[in-house]
Formats: sequence, structure tokens, C-alpha cells
Amino acid sequence: FDEMGRQDLPAVISYILNVTGSEQLSYVGHSMGASTFFIAMDAHPHLQSKVKRMIAMAPPVYVSNLITPVQLVSAISPETMLAYTA
Repeated sequence: FDEMGRQDLPAVISYILNVTGSEQLSYVGHSMGASTFFIAMDAHPHLQSKVKRMIAMAPPVYVSNLITPVQLVSAISPETMLAYTA
């Protein structure tokens, strides 16, 4: 599926923008679709400016710099994180 991120998705993004005449698009990726997006953006950084927003549903990747709502709530109530660390 690495080729999907390096070749297929960049081609699809370019095709959609050419056909619609838009400068940017929104992308929704579920599971492997989310991973494919991250691979494409890493392999082709110039595409990042063509994506207005990306919604990753159930991405099978670990994003270490992401701050989740659970982390924000755990600052108020440390017991909340116990459910995720036990």
C-alpha cells in the first residue's frame, strides 16, 4: 500500500483539482485511507498546500505530537488517564 501513498493518491488529488478547477480539497480517510494520506504528504510535501483539511477516521498510525480531548480533560482530572494507561 506504500505505492498508493507515493503514486496513486497524488495522482488522484491532481486529477480532482484539475477537473473541478479548485485550488484545494478536503480529504476524508478511514483506516488505510488515512495512512495512505500520511504517506503521500510525507513523500510529496508540495501537496500539503492543496489540502484544505484532512479528517482521519481510525488511522492505524501513531501521531505523537497530537493533543487529544482525553489529554486535555486529564489535565483537569488525572483519573481520566488511568483508563488509558492501565
